[in-house]
Amino acid sequence: MGRKRDSSKSNNRYSKRHPTKQIIDDNGSDNDSVLNDAASIVSIYSNASHPNARYDLDDGILSGQQSPDYCEEDVNGTIVGNEDGVAHFDDFASKLSMVLEELQSTKSQKDRLRHYDSLVKAFQTRYLGDDYLDNRKMTLQEVIEHGIKRLGDESGSAALILSLTLITIGDECDDFFRSIYGHIERILIDPTAKPLVRSRAATALSLGCFITDYGMEKIAELSNQLLLIAFSPVRGHPDANQLMAVNLLKAMCLNMFNFLSTIADDEFVAELIGPDMNKLIKCLESSHLELRLAAGECIALLYENCMENDLDLHLFNIHELREKFSQLATDSQKSKSKKELRTQRSNFRQILRTIEGDSYGPETIKFGCEKLEIDSWKMKRYYDTFCSVLGSGMNLHLSQNPMLRDIFELGPVLLDQVLNTKNTKLNARNQHETNRKNREMNRSKMRGKRGDFDY
Repeated sequence: MGRKRDSSKSNNRYSKRHPTKQIIDDNGSDNDSVLNDAASIVSIYSNASHPNARYDLDDGILSGQQSPDYCEEDVNGTIVGNEDGVAHFDDFASKLSMVLEELQSTKSQKDRLRHYDSLVKAFQTRYLGDDYLDNRKMTLQEVIEHGIKRLGDESGSAALILSLTLITIGDECDDFFRSIYGHIERILIDPTAKPLVRSRAATALSLGCFITDYGMEKIAELSNQLLLIAFSPVRGHPDANQLMAVNLLKAMCLNMFNFLSTIADDEFVAELIGPDMNKLIKCLESSHLELRLAAGECIALLYENCMENDLDLHLFNIHELREKFSQLATDSQKSKSKKELRTQRSNFRQILRTIEGDSYGPETIKFGCEKLEIDSWKMKRYYDTFCSVLGSGMNLHLSQNPMLRDIFELGPVLLDQVLNTKNTKLNARNQHETNRKNREMNRSKMRGKRGDFDY
């Protein structure tokens, strides 16, 4: 119930998604390349010889620069693989295993949280496919399960690692997600849990329902729970920090509802959101920017889906929405910061154009030698959701993660990514050098003509 796709057709899981173009950039270099992004790359240095070495991925494995001896260029610009590459791979794999073992054996909560953070960084900055996780999946599942059951901050870290695991190995987690769903659901609906922990639980559950076949049975139930949290009133008299954390939780739940609505049945979504449409519009008046943006995006996403599928627009009071969005798109309240106003006006101008009948203005995302065009609210929600989990490693996963490339319809993974990027940068350097020589020659010629003018 509440799901459009058929579980028997796993290869067509994303058939409803809007086509996204893949463009290969042949002319220029990409300043935001994965291979040139300090935060989107991992290099491995062994620290075993250090007297205080620990089995922590932060100590020497994760670095902001690529290892200088992993791949080198000869005098002709050709990439030469180094024999140390195998040693680096083995070093990373062994330390990954040691961190997992430490998470199973250590008694200190502080140490476990530090190891969780290291594991998160490893997932974000490197695509840990079967080469790394083939013999470690059971251990990883045990670590996640134990962390979820410990509650507190550990359950939030474990939920984040579950999200990263789902993105990395896809629907291979179906049985494991089925077994752990109830534990994460209890965290989500527990009002005494920290808002950040509940937000991570909401993200993990939503990604699991989006990726695994088991999620087909749970989308209706989870969507209803997300809306209940998003529209629930704030109880008590929290201070400013607590109120901000609660509003962030509500915004996250509404964003996750938007995420799931892209694959849920249209009639089910309309029946679910219809009675709460006034509450959704009221969220546009929230003092918290993220909640206003989430509510506006929800309306734009629903409206876009109705227009694409020729559905009834009875949910929307177009005149009222235009007035609301027009006010938000031209807001100039001095009580709000300049950055907040810029973000609000930019987003709601785009939402207003959608309500007026225009299509989503395309945005181009560069990664390596490829470009991704986001041309709909649905694709924007996909990108923002995965980016919220992967962080600065989003570019790397777009290049190497087959599941993400399937979702965004980027085609198979390019096998010569390093070569393409290196050659593009080499061509750019050669062109700059040629232009510099031409400028110097022209300037030299002009210097000799200074005295040739007749006055």
